[in-house]
Amino acid sequence: MKAVLLNAKGGKLTYGESPIPKIKPEFLRIKVKATSLNPVDYKLITMDFIDWEEYPHILGVDVAGVVDEVGENVEGFQVGDEIFALTNCKEKGPFAEYCLVRADTCTKKPKEMSWEMAASIPCTGLTAWYALVRKFRIEKGKSIFIQAGSGGVGSYAIQIAKAYGCNVITTCSPKNNEYVKNLGADYTIDYHKENVVEKLKEYTNGKGVDYILESVNPNNITTNWEGCNLNGQQLSILGAPEKAQPSYHGFTLHEIIILMGHLMDNLDAQRDLAKMGYEFLELIATGKVKSTVTKKVPFDKLAESLYSMKSGHTIGKIAVMMD
Repeated sequence: MKAVLLNAKGGKLTYGESPIPKIKPEFLRIKVKATSLNPVDYKLITMDFIDWEEYPHILGVDVAGVVDEVGENVEGFQVGDEIFALTNCKEKGPFAEYCLVRADTCTKKPKEMSWEMAASIPCTGLTAWYALVRKFRIEKGKSIFIQAGSGGVGSYAIQIAKAYGCNVITTCSPKNNEYVKNLGADYTIDYHKENVVEKLKEYTNGKGVDYILESVNPNNITTNWEGCNLNGQQLSILGAPEKAQPSYHGFTLHEIIILMGHLMDNLDAQRDLAKMGYEFLELIATGKVKSTVTKKVPFDKLAESLYSMKSGHTIGKIAVMMD
């Protein structure tokens, strides 16, 4: 099968051939229809906390595709089912024609949903869902500050927050104002020129926001807490700040990494990914959340597109189409 190969830790991505993976118990073999790109994909090229068993390795965590073969001890799936899933970054991923995924981590894709939208959900969509719905337990009428509203997580987080009736403030470059406003943002902050804390206070009549979703730099928590309401909540998807304190102004600090269930070999957390996928689909079915894919590229542009993400200026999600 064709694949994008990482031949060594820290090496360059190349296009080549790899054996089609053999099915194993409790897994599905997926014929990949689409994948999408995330910052974690290029970070994994040089990260030291994962030592893959063999090279060349195949990266990728987002997959949408068709079940090609069903392993032993699998119930509820059959050949031909359309699914999406967050794959295990410790194993070979979907930057290829086929990949293996634990069956109980997969969510069945609605027939009417496009492959590119399905591929955009697992990493960024479920991160936004987990942060806002599971951790914050967002409530109607509350205010939320979402860093980097035009990014992969931010684009979904804005829509989820608006669907739940929150007032949304986000940072973005002026050129992306229209994009985040169309997603539902009520206010934008130009992080190049404006003071974030001052604007948060201005847009909340001095009270500060109820929730802050940090997706740019966890150290922002040490300054942005001043724009958080008493008893508010902050959450980082990038780890804790370097100088974290037990309490800033009485708010709660959360930290999540959507891949942690895979990294810690926690099957309950892995299975919860499928459950969150179905919960997320219920919200999409209302029409209040739409695709965040702003660019589709063919498979032979995958590596080039992934490297381009290092600039940090990608809007929404880039989907890679296999066909």
